Amino acid sequence: LELILFERLLATFGGKGMNLNLSFKAIIAVAVLFVLAWLGMNSYTTVSPGHNKVATLFGDIRPEPLDEGFHIVNPLLKFYVYDLRVHTETWQKVQVPSQDKLKTSMDISVTFRINPSHTPTMLQETGNLNDVIIKLLTPKVRSLLREAGKSVAKSQDFYLDTTQRDMQLFMEDGLTDYMLKKGITVEAVLFRDITLPQVVTSA
Repeated sequence: LELILFERLLATFGGKGMNLNLSFKAIIAVAVLFVLAWLGMNSYTTVSPGHNKVATLFGDIRPEPLDEGFHIVNPLLKFYVYDLRVHTETWQKVQVPSQDKLKTSMDISVTFRINPSHTPTMLQETGNLNDVIIKLLTPKVRSLLREAGKSVAKSQDFYLDTTQRDMQLFMEDGLTDYMLKKGITVEAVLFRDITLPQVVTSA
């Protein structure tokens, strides 16, 4: 009788040990499958036409951006996407003072594109495209407009073709010199909807 009880106890505890062993192996198998799936999903990236990607690894920016197409990559990399296509930014109803101290309202549009090789430096120094517009392009546009207005004698002169042409060239040259070093190529500057001060139009 004692022998029979001993054999039953051995069978019971031996079965539990085997079940625990199987459960541990199952957990390991699931973890391995999870890691393999994660590696498979993060070991490649695609870059859409007209874009590139800048990679960082634990905050360290890689100097060479990824061009259009399919790329096998380190799964630990983080990517920032840059749109390299032509962009047009418009500022509406900008007040530009002339020499007579009157302010004329106008819309100004700047057409530009990002230099593809400059995107890693852009990420490090400025940020994304929206940061470039807010931190660099907008302040420079407004500063150059104020300077351009100083050469206009009267607010009515903003209607003159020669004045508009001179302002356009002044803005294009000033923006090109400044933005090219920041990785931006300025292609065109346009003025629209020029509105004279009310004191002039009502006179």
